[in-house]
Amino acid sequence: MMNDAPFNRGCLAGVLLMIGALAVGWFIQSPDAAHASALRTAAVVVQAVIGFGGAAWLYARERARATRTS
Repeated sequence: MMNDAPFNRGCLAGVLLMIGALAVGWFIQSPDAAHASALRTAAVVVQAVIGFGGAAWLYARERARATRTS
């Protein structure tokens, strides 16, 4: 049976990257970003940090696992 765990983690990392990119895009393109409340701005920053941070963590974890097994 094939081990799909690395592929699944890669897909999850891709989804997290997209979530982080949506947050950055909101800051760049949305005219509401300048007039948003502090709470909404903080929520979008948290979204970006979780998205990019989670993707980076999954990538680093997979790289460490690949170097241990090879």
